[in-house]
Parts: sequence; C-alpha cells; structure tokens
Amino acid sequence: MKNLIIRPIKFILCIYLIILFEGLCFRFVESYADFRLRLAWGEVSERKKISTLLLFDHFKETPKGVVTLQNTNSRASEENEYTKTILSFGRPLKDRYEQFRLQVKNPLQDFVIRNLENESCRLDGVIFPKLKRSSTSEDVNNRVARREGDILEFARAMLIFAYRTEDVQQKDLVDLKYLFSFLLERGIACVSVPYSSSENLIAQIDLLKNEYALISNNLILWGLKNVTMDIVNAVNVPNDLFSMIILQNPEEISFRNLSPINSAWFACVFSKNSMQNFSADSFISLFEMINSARNSEYTYQRKMGGVLQIHDDGETMVPIDLLTLMLKCVEFNEAIDFENKSKSNFADLLNSTKSDKTEDKALKKSVVSFENSFSPKKVSAEEQEYDCETVRTYRSIHKDDQLLQNLTNAQIILELGKAFEQSGQEFMSEITQQDPQFTEFYKLLKDQNQSIIKLP
Repeated sequence: MKNLIIRPIKFILCIYLIILFEGLCFRFVESYADFRLRLAWGEVSERKKISTLLLFDHFKETPKGVVTLQNTNSRASEENEYTKTILSFGRPLKDRYEQFRLQVKNPLQDFVIRNLENESCRLDGVIFPKLKRSSTSEDVNNRVARREGDILEFARAMLIFAYRTEDVQQKDLVDLKYLFSFLLERGIACVSVPYSSSENLIAQIDLLKNEYALISNNLILWGLKNVTMDIVNAVNVPNDLFSMIILQNPEEISFRNLSPINSAWFACVFSKNSMQNFSADSFISLFEMINSARNSEYTYQRKMGGVLQIHDDGETMVPIDLLTLMLKCVEFNEAIDFENKSKSNFADLLNSTKSDKTEDKALKKSVVSFENSFSPKKVSAEEQEYDCETVRTYRSIHKDDQLLQNLTNAQIILELGKAFEQSGQEFMSEITQQDPQFTEFYKLLKDQNQSIIKLP
C-alpha cells in the first residue's frame, strides 16, 4: 500500500522537476530558447499556421476583435501583453546585453567610424561592423567592386536612429553607444542622425542605398518623438526601403494617410506618460498599421511583424525589449533574401539547360539509348517516388515541351544534378539547402550508375 502511494508521488515529482528544468533553460539559456522557438514555429522563412491551443508562450494568439473609440486603452494593454509574451524567448539575450553593459567600458573603441557624403547630403558618424569579404563577379557587375578579389566591408543590416537634439539627454546617448556596440558585434552597422528635415533624411537614406548598398541592404529606421511624423512621410516614399520601422513615443499624429509598409516589420514603443497624450482615433489607425505589418505568409512576420510595447516612465530610452525583435528581423530578412536569390539562380540554371527546340532534334534522339529514350514506357513504382520540389519546378518551367513528358523523374534528377555539380560546390550547397530531398535522390541515383541523358 505504501509503494502504491510513493510511486505516483515520485512520478509527479520527476515531472515537476523536468518542467522546472525546462523552464529554467528557456529563461537563461539563449541557444535553448531559440531552439524551442524554432521547434514551435520552424525556420525563420517558414510558412505555416501555428496552433493556438497549446499553453507555451510561442502559441499565444495575436489580439483580435474590433477596435472602437471606447476600447483603445484595453486593446493597447492587450497588445503590450502579447508583445511581452511572444518575445519571451529573448530574455537570455537581454541578460547578455545587461552583462555586456557592465563589462565594457568603451563600447565603440574597436569599430571604424566614417563620415559619408555626396553632392546632395552628408551623413556623419556611420559605424561599420568588422565584417569583410572578397568581392565576386556579381559585385563587379553591380559596381560595388572594381575587380574580383577586392576586400569589401559589409553589414548584415543597418540601424538608423533619427532624433531631435532637444529630445535626448547625454545619458541617452551613452545608452545608445552600448546598444550600437552590441549590434555591431552581431554584424549590424549603426548611425545616429540628428534630425534637420524630412528632405535631408530621405537624401541620407538614398545616399546609403545608392552608394553603400553592402551595409544598407536591410535598413531598420528608428524615430524618436517629434521625428516620427517625418518617419511616416519617409515610409510613404514609393520604395520598399526598410526592413523594419520603429516609432518611439510618437507625437499626436494620424496614421490614416500612411501607405502600406509592404514587407517591413513595424513596432511602436510608448512610455506610460506619452501614451496618455495619444488620442483614441490615432490609436485605431496605429492598430491598423500593426495588423498590416502582421499580414504575411511567413510565420515569423505573422507572429511578431507588428508589435506595440508600453514601458514604465523613467526607464532607459533604449527599448531593450525590442533588441530581440530587431535581431530576429535581420535574421528573417537574410533568410528571405537567400531564398529569393536561390530561387532566381535556380530558375536561371533550369532555363539555361533547355535546348533550342529548333535545332536538330532527330540527331538528339539518335544518340539516346533505348533505356533512356523519349519513347513512352512504363514507369516503375520506384521512379514515381523520385518526386521533389526541384523536379516539379523544372516540369513547370518546361510544361510545353512534349518530349519532357516521357522522361521519368529519375532521369531529370540525374541530368540536373550533373548540371548543378558543374556549377560549383557553392551552388550545389544552395540547392541542398533549398531542396535536400533532391540531393538525396541524386546521390542515390548516381551511386547506382544510371545513364545520364541530355534534357531538351
């Protein structure tokens, strides 16, 4: 009888300890917190629906319901709680940042600071991360390098902090240096811009985009207080300039004339005091902007692409809770850029493998063996299993080619795999990341020493 009581107690105690240990790891171990996020949402370029039935923070549902003039304050509180919950995986990163502040005395001493200018404007104090690489033929074609092999400085992204001098204190600028240094160590270029006019701000952004593309591919624009209206105007420029927009303690403005921000992430940060000066009408427009930023096919942007945060008065000017959001936005845009580039290169290569149909098709048929001929034949069950994204893409591109219809998936995989290998290991690695199943099929078929035919 005694054992019947003790065993369930031990079992419950073990479960409790496991849950407690898991919670401590999520709270204090950055790698585990990120692992659990990926376990819940997938990779950063994932497109899938997230269940809202589970109780973990990652599965919290985005605030819903109609916003009226009477419930804007309660909706703002709901959005703030959602932001805290959904960004809870970033608490170990915040701990690391606080430790960084205590340990580092001169945060910017190891970084290069330059003044950039052209005939239209000047941008002082641009801080470059310590990232360098050799130029490629693509860089030469894009006119960012004179020849292949040149050493180029680049950045994963760039943070622009725009402010009016009367809105910041000296301690705020010190806090900003630590934030910049923390981001620079992670490959993000930074600059603080004392604001003069919207025209000059747009000219400075054009300077970065047109002449320093390697550091400004992904721009994060952060505006403080009275600058926010002109940030809104800058967003209305008909270009997809920014990866993320941050408005902090915005003035009493209406967002209703703001154009959709396309693929940019959006965050609005209030102190409790500044929030009191924001009208219900403007809050409604702000919530529309947040929902617009979440309107995406990508899981991560749907969950955290638009957020609202409210912090206590007297806290540091730097929105530390959004540090996690900025870094995740950079990671997201890198993944999307890589995916789009891989698809573009993949499509180009597939198109390049298509022969001119007006050439001597009879000769091509004559050099093909019976096993690999274009004659209709019964396809084995094994060959029917060789189905992957690469094969489907190739068939879609060449859907009008009657000859291709008689080829098996295995034959297509063999020929494409050979073409990819000839394009170099780097490209083959991209294909593997894009479609790992294709690579597995190709290696299997190659080992079987099957004949390789010439695709049309």
